[in-house]
Amino acid sequence: MILDKKTFNAFGELRDDELENAYRQDFWPENKKMIFWAYNICCILLFFAGIFGDYSRDYAWGSANILTALRVGLVISGALFIFIFKDHKEYPKHLDNYCFFLLMYSSLIIIVMTLMTQGNSNTLLPGVMITTCSFYIALPGRFSHVLTSAISLFLVYCFFFNYQELGLKAHFYTCFMLASTNIILIYFKKTFSQNHRTNFLVREYHREVSTAKDTILKIIGHDLKNPLTVVINKAYFAKREIEKGNLEKATKHIESIEKSSGSLSTLLQSLLDWALSERSDDPDDNSFQNISNPCSKAYEQCTEQASLKNINLKFNVEDSNFKFNTNMVETVIRNLVSNSIKFSPENKSIEISGRDSGEIYSISIKDEGVGMSRDMISKILEGKNLISNSGTSGEKGTGVGLKLVHHFIHSHHGKLDIKSKQGQGSEFVIHLPILK
Repeated sequence: MILDKKTFNAFGELRDDELENAYRQDFWPENKKMIFWAYNICCILLFFAGIFGDYSRDYAWGSANILTALRVGLVISGALFIFIFKDHKEYPKHLDNYCFFLLMYSSLIIIVMTLMTQGNSNTLLPGVMITTCSFYIALPGRFSHVLTSAISLFLVYCFFFNYQELGLKAHFYTCFMLASTNIILIYFKKTFSQNHRTNFLVREYHREVSTAKDTILKIIGHDLKNPLTVVINKAYFAKREIEKGNLEKATKHIESIEKSSGSLSTLLQSLLDWALSERSDDPDDNSFQNISNPCSKAYEQCTEQASLKNINLKFNVEDSNFKFNTNMVETVIRNLVSNSIKFSPENKSIEISGRDSGEIYSISIKDEGVGMSRDMISKILEGKNLISNSGTSGEKGTGVGLKLVHHFIHSHHGKLDIKSKQGQGSEFVIHLPILK
């Protein structure tokens, strides 16, 4: 996990939209009651502030009844806030917009009151100060929305407050103090937002580490141990049969050793790929080179596996030079081709092709295998943990490969498309941005 200045934007929010949405989804279930209470308490307090102050003011136009109606509307809007969003289990799509509406509605009441009294209100400055502080500290919401609401109040005080009694110098000073307060609160809000998101990223990282640990323990404790036990036992029996001169039985044991050794090799490669995934997110690992080179290496690594099932591997990848992570591309192609071989019957074909479309380079792995269900496709595209199924010839797997594919492609700002129907084969298409 690499955290730097590029991780967060100027508001302390995550630059990556998918990560920011994941943070909000994580934040919502445990904090939605706090959000409801915070906004409604502020609405009610603003209502009572008007009841105690509006009817003792002098108005150039309008009356206290107009402000009271606006304040009642704000309280009703706060109550509707709970009614609309209380049953949402996931972060609501329009929650941020509704929060922004409540913030601007609160600002509007103060703006209207200032215009109706022509700035002759002794409670304007403390009202603006308290409301501004509540925007930054008490009310969760998008930083840009909070900033817009707070700046609107600052400008209203600076340009519409009647400073005749106070004096111009004193007004400048209070404006400076209000601006300073905003700057301090902006820094607080940014730091608070960034710390919350950092804690979320740390939790996610620990969750991924825990998942990786469980996967590795599963591979070592079960998937790796079983074929290794077979190799040891079959080697012992093969030796005994050779000593007896029974070469036919010895050959069968050796074939079993060969099959188990292949399984061991696949499992060890999965462990190596998993380790690679933990250090391949750094953009500095990208280098300017020909995309066909890692594709060709992945193709060559899979030819022996394909030959065991008499599968014809076709290679038609266009040359194209741009920046990418060669280990990432090689690992992705190898895993996808290996997966296609695993789920293809004997005597079929698999085509690896690549083409340059200008801004995007697309790599396709197309097979004539058993295909996949829509549910399986969705899980792969979401990077969810997959249960490894046996291949068409009983090949075993760990379920790690396709998760690694999703991780690598996502971390390098690429995209994966899958076209598949059960019984009609599958096509995996990787879209990589061409970076010069």
